[in-house]
Amino acid sequence: MLPSQFLLLSVQLMLWFVVLSVYQVEVDSGAEPVQLPCKTIVRLPKDAKVEWRDRGDNKVHVYQNGSDQPEEQHRYYRDRTEMKRNLLEPGDLSLTLKYPTDTDSNTYTCTVYNREGRNLMEKQVVLKVKGQFSLSVSLLSQTSNSCGAGLVVSTNFLPQSVESEEVIKGRLLKVRAVCEDVKMVFINIDAPAVGVERVVFLHVLNEVIDKCNNEEYVFMGGGCNSTEDSRSDRNHAEPHAASHTRLLHLMEAQELCDVWRDKTPGHT
Repeated sequence: MLPSQFLLLSVQLMLWFVVLSVYQVEVDSGAEPVQLPCKTIVRLPKDAKVEWRDRGDNKVHVYQNGSDQPEEQHRYYRDRTEMKRNLLEPGDLSLTLKYPTDTDSNTYTCTVYNREGRNLMEKQVVLKVKGQFSLSVSLLSQTSNSCGAGLVVSTNFLPQSVESEEVIKGRLLKVRAVCEDVKMVFINIDAPAVGVERVVFLHVLNEVIDKCNNEEYVFMGGGCNSTEDSRSDRNHAEPHAASHTRLLHLMEAQELCDVWRDKTPGHT
């Protein structure tokens, strides 16, 4: 093989390696400017064009003809990006992103084109900006046919996944959510007013809680139509002894407590 052929083959292999490599960068929200790395060991043509794009194909930064091209940049990234000078020399094509927030969590691609628009090299960087934990939960029940759970999260705390299951229509709703790798289960209940039905309901509820694993934080709210202490019932003594007993067993087995009564003693 001739030396020139060997050199050409080496360059092709290096460029192919760059295409396949993916970097991962993780920073805290509001931290100092973050650098998205992209390096090359080959000399690029002087008329090469460098583009950084996000996963939505928005132009994050464009460099061409020896200077930045801010007019091609998406407005979201304006005045927030920077690249090194003389970047076409063998070395650093990295992009600096200023004022990173959780909304900047994305996959960024650095692509270099020649004058004809042919792709010379491409590299991806996965950026994850960690936000702060902020969560508000609303468990709603309006009628025997509706039961809901509302999760309100801050912009720095976006759910990775949310799954819901209506275990008993209008009566028992389970929502499983994963946010920043924190696993949570929200259970909304509206127990039947009929005592016999309430016994069955509490049995099913116990099974639902049993299926939650030790890695999950469980939040439960709603109405049991029964009380831990029959003397605390609003209008009369506990109307159904069997369901009252079942409730006590459930609370003991699952280590539950009546948060409202514990926090507001003396209220009925």
